[in-house]
Amino acid sequence: MNDPITFRVIGAAQKVHRALGTGFIERTYHVALCRELALQGILFSQEFEYQVFYEGTLCGTYRCDLVVENEVIVELKAVRELATEHRVQTISYLKASGLSRAILINFGAASLEVRRFINYKRSSKRVQPLETESPDSDNPATTQPGEDALPVPVSASNPLNPENPRNPALPVPVPVPVSASNPLNPENPRNPALPDPVPVSASNPLNPENPRNPALPVPVLELNP
Repeated sequence: MNDPITFRVIGAAQKVHRALGTGFIERTYHVALCRELALQGILFSQEFEYQVFYEGTLCGTYRCDLVVENEVIVELKAVRELATEHRVQTISYLKASGLSRAILINFGAASLEVRRFINYKRSSKRVQPLETESPDSDNPATTQPGEDALPVPVSASNPLNPENPRNPALPVPVPVPVSASNPLNPENPRNPALPDPVPVSASNPLNPENPRNPALPVPVLELNP
């Protein structure tokens, strides 16, 4: 697949792995990779936050490690080997972000592990992983600087589109707490779903002063002998 951005990220990760080797925590590789991307002039954002919606309701947020050139999600690990949950997590992040590509990189193995994922149809959110890759250090495409970044089209799935509800620049909706004054609280007498209260009057059978109140004892009539 001809993808200059992912090739350059993989090349930068390979350079970091060769220099540091294994045995460090994930944060160490994170900082080193950010430094290498900056040296190569590759634009990226750290700990970029996305919102997760279901049926128009904000369910939560998540932060991915890196977003490169506003196109590729990069998730970093420093484990002995990648597990299924690492791949599933990356796929979920890719679907929620609305972006088209993601890279999962593991610095903890003896050889750098890389998985690439492509979201071919963003509308259906069908994500297909590519085959396992071992980056080739002799491949100039992985380290060649100066490739032009591809522009990001403005679309409904673009997180920077001002009309996209997942746009991180938009305010996060605040849920209304359930309280006595909340009209949707089922225990609130002003809840519009509750029936209107019956006014207290002489004819109201629940009026304690009404002789027809069913809670009052039945009067006993005394007959004169």
